[in-house]
Amino acid sequence: MRKFWSILASTELTIVLAILVCINAGVGSILTVKNPEFYGRLDAGILLPTLIKTEGGILTGWIYLLIVLVSIFTLNTIVCTTDKTIGIIRQKYPWQAFLPHLVHVGFLIAMLGHLVGATFGFKSPPTYISQGRLQPVPENPGLYIRLDSIEKEGNGYRDLKSLKTTVTLFDGAEKILTDTIEINGPLIYKGVAFYHLKDGKSPAGLMLDIDGKELRANFNKSFYIGEKRFLMGRLFPDFAKDDKGTAYSMSRNYRNPHQEIISPTGERTYLGLRNPGAFIKLSGSRIEMKDFLYDTYAIIKVSKDPGIWLIIIGSSILTLGIILIFIFRRRELVKHTA
Repeated sequence: MRKFWSILASTELTIVLAILVCINAGVGSILTVKNPEFYGRLDAGILLPTLIKTEGGILTGWIYLLIVLVSIFTLNTIVCTTDKTIGIIRQKYPWQAFLPHLVHVGFLIAMLGHLVGATFGFKSPPTYISQGRLQPVPENPGLYIRLDSIEKEGNGYRDLKSLKTTVTLFDGAEKILTDTIEINGPLIYKGVAFYHLKDGKSPAGLMLDIDGKELRANFNKSFYIGEKRFLMGRLFPDFAKDDKGTAYSMSRNYRNPHQEIISPTGERTYLGLRNPGAFIKLSGSRIEMKDFLYDTYAIIKVSKDPGIWLIIIGSSILTLGIILIFIFRRRELVKHTA
């Protein structure tokens, strides 16, 4: 047992493990660059549960090896820290001798946080949210999100200088908070993190001219001409009619888009959407397409990492230890050279 303990506490084991981890991580980096789609799918879920379900051969083998190496490295750190701490107490060294081991403790706490995060929590698939509409937050029953605005500075995502996506969270109908998602700055609420992936504008309806009056009509909803209620029916991307006169779409491509409009009496007609100015006559009214109505939308990712606070605490302790080592070693150096 003592021999096993001395092996785990040895500096030689630390060096060997550090070399093996670097080599393995280097191989993994090359595989990741060459197989972005595979690792993109793997990264979309919680690591360990997703890894177990994924068959990837060498593509996942290096990850298992990395987990084993890091686990041994962690055990090596625990044994070394325990061994050295006991020695410091027995030899009654000054408290500054504990500082390197404070760094080790921070490392261990951060590693525990990563283990918790890689095992539990969740990551949602990309989620579409549109401006002004409440939509449920994945994996969080009763929690809703509304997109309020998007402010960007720069051209395109490569030249993006700043991004502020303002959203509001609701618990049922009750407003909880309004905050922003920024570049590398997710909104975090009760451990749930919201990340901005991309944004844009999508057609949400039509601006119509009806007998000389402008009217906004949203897709899949109704609009009124006087007291008459008209329905916005199906949207046909590639409009055509069969031998019986029934409307259908020949493909999913927007080659010849038409919007179905249904009168109060059930009469159906189809308004072409390729060019503004197209019109139809229905129930005695002239309905002309003027333009599209657009919704601002954002694609977000929602995730929860229950180990994030352990990572933050561990990283803070590690950083504090390094700063204190630097301060006191600098003082000793000044003291001995003065």
